[in-house]
Amino acid sequence: MVEGGLNSLPTPERTAAALLDTVQRIRAVDPAAKIALVGPAPIWNGTLKDAILAWTRDHGGRLPPLYSDFRLAPETFDWDRYLRQAAARAGLGYFSTTDALCRIGQCLTRFSDDAGRLTAIDNGHLTPAASRFVIDHYGNQILGDLK
Repeated sequence: MVEGGLNSLPTPERTAAALLDTVQRIRAVDPAAKIALVGPAPIWNGTLKDAILAWTRDHGGRLPPLYSDFRLAPETFDWDRYLRQAAARAGLGYFSTTDALCRIGQCLTRFSDDAGRLTAIDNGHLTPAASRFVIDHYGNQILGDLK
């Protein structure tokens, strides 16, 4: 995981503490507020595009499998697990992006062989197609939990 990235604190513990502080502040204003946490997206070492290009270069021009762990940061699953547990302790709904995009330690890299159909635009921000995929995965569950 990118240490001290622009969108997170450097550890899952500090990130969870900051999120839970935000939840407490929201609940102080509106105790009936419905709050759900959407977990982190898979994190790629470098960018996903660069990982696919490296795989292709190293494997005779073949694309990697749709689900791959090549250059996938293993901390992806640690962050998801930790934030899932923190959400449960706080009584929050939790929607795991990695549950939607990953299986058996590998994550979806793309939706087709079209270069414009990747799941991440960089090392961990979802493309619009991947965001829709995650929302479709959970269907109406997110909205149902927030009612």
